[in-house]
Amino acid sequence: IGLGGAFHGALSRARAATAGAFALTCVLEAACFAAAYAAGDRVAVLAMALRTTGAFGFSGLVAGWTFVAGVVVFPGAFVSGVQFPLLIALLGKGRRGVGEQTARAYAANTVGAILGSIGGGFGLLPALSAPGCWRLITALLALLGVAAALLDPRASITRLRRFTPVGIALAAGLLLLTRGPTAAWRHSPIGAGRVDAATLRSPAALHDWSN
Repeated sequence: IGLGGAFHGALSRARAATAGAFALTCVLEAACFAAAYAAGDRVAVLAMALRTTGAFGFSGLVAGWTFVAGVVVFPGAFVSGVQFPLLIALLGKGRRGVGEQTARAYAANTVGAILGSIGGGFGLLPALSAPGCWRLITALLALLGVAAALLDPRASITRLRRFTPVGIALAAGLLLLTRGPTAAWRHSPIGAGRVDAATLRSPAALHDWSN
């Protein structure tokens, strides 16, 4: 997230914040989450393979899990880091009212984080399961991006730039139609870790285990 914010800081010197840019961050974030979802049990297999880095001690385990997190978490987190200062920039222009606008963005983010934690942990996760929540959040991000793109008030915006987020959102939606993660995630090292990776060295063994 910090790297994404730094990237936005460097980029914003040359470009002003627009609703179209916000739309693009929404659909790109959705596409990142959808791609990780479509990777499905391959990520669980990757986590099992990287458990062997534990032979190099704690630093090896850290390196292995950093790689897994880099595949699943980092892309979407980076885009969200670009998105947050962009939201603050959309609340105003110039040097006046920066403190108030930043506080409003942080307050909304804090309230959303609290409600998301409570509603997600006690409501959505039991009702929809983790993969269901994964699909829901990705779909909501894609829809938000499409709405922002279509409602962009700039009259000069080209049709291509207006509908590029729509195309990315559709691609994310298609990725969500794949099987996605199964119970293999919960039994792999990502979850409970109740599997002996040493017995799954062949493609056939991995296929049988996934089934």
